[in-house]
Amino acid sequence: MSYYFGRIFTIEFLHNYYTNRVCSGIRLEPTEECGRLLKGNRLLFKETSMGGQVVRELKKEEGSLKPIVQVKEGTAFVFKILLDNPFFWNITDVELEKVHPASVFVFENSDTSPVGADGTVIVHSGRLSEPVRVSGKVVKYSLEGLEASTIFVYDRKDRVVFGNILKPEEERITIDMTGCPEGLYRIKAYNSSGAMVKEDSVFITADSLKPAPFGFVVVRFTSSLLGDGRDEHTFRVEFSSREINWTYRINLKTSGSLNNIDATKLKIVDAPVRFSKTVSGTGAERLVEFTSETPIELKEEPYKTIKLVEEPSAEERRIILKTLPNPDVRRLIKDDSGLKSIIYLTIK
Repeated sequence: MSYYFGRIFTIEFLHNYYTNRVCSGIRLEPTEECGRLLKGNRLLFKETSMGGQVVRELKKEEGSLKPIVQVKEGTAFVFKILLDNPFFWNITDVELEKVHPASVFVFENSDTSPVGADGTVIVHSGRLSEPVRVSGKVVKYSLEGLEASTIFVYDRKDRVVFGNILKPEEERITIDMTGCPEGLYRIKAYNSSGAMVKEDSVFITADSLKPAPFGFVVVRFTSSLLGDGRDEHTFRVEFSSREINWTYRINLKTSGSLNNIDATKLKIVDAPVRFSKTVSGTGAERLVEFTSETPIELKEEPYKTIKLVEEPSAEERRIILKTLPNPDVRRLIKDDSGLKSIIYLTIK
């Protein structure tokens, strides 16, 4: 007996930080429910360097290969996204305050997802903005401090999947979602007048949350997807690089071989943005600090043209350092404004 297999869909992760844009340090893993769904549809999942792909079993019929099982409209395959790169958040455009073990980022295609010229479905592109709470199938939901009288849970099509009349002064409710498929839901609480007093989004899964996933990819077979005439689809998640301010702190020891450097004439040139300068200290040691006036995008391939020069006049220029180092993304500093880099140099 001959066996035939063909790809049905591929999931790709790209990141603008990396030179080849392939996002390293990310793993895909089907959830338990997804694993059962794959098996029931005669599908197999395989990890790849860019994410993962799903292949289906085919049969030969009237001289052509056809799927043994046709995927039905509305079928959703859910994959956990796990991080193996401890510095992913340093290089990725996201507010650090929104990164929390109890929250996840959800990437799900829809009928309105952009489609590239090659048919690739762009599930996400750009900054990571709104994480959602993640929970098991039994949700503990707080109503503390609210005068709520009813609570409802809605699925992605705004259908009510759970509703309950609350007891007076009830501050915590248990919502049993055992019979619901995993995915994204909205919880809304209303007061006795019908006004909404609280709303949350929550991603429900029966899977273990240890280790905590960074997020979930949901590949949903929509009507437009099934009707576009393609046997294979690619779903792409694109991350943007973080932009941060760079600071060079240069300790200028004028007792050394370069003791004729005038700190007030030092300048950074050939950089992607302008740098402002401050000079402090007197005598044998002076501290020269350059700070980028606007954030600079982090890149795996360093900027190689940034130079430190001395310009005594408009006609004179002496190169002091031909190539200034780029930030080490493993050693970024967090303050109230976010992440930044301070690069320490000594010239003597």
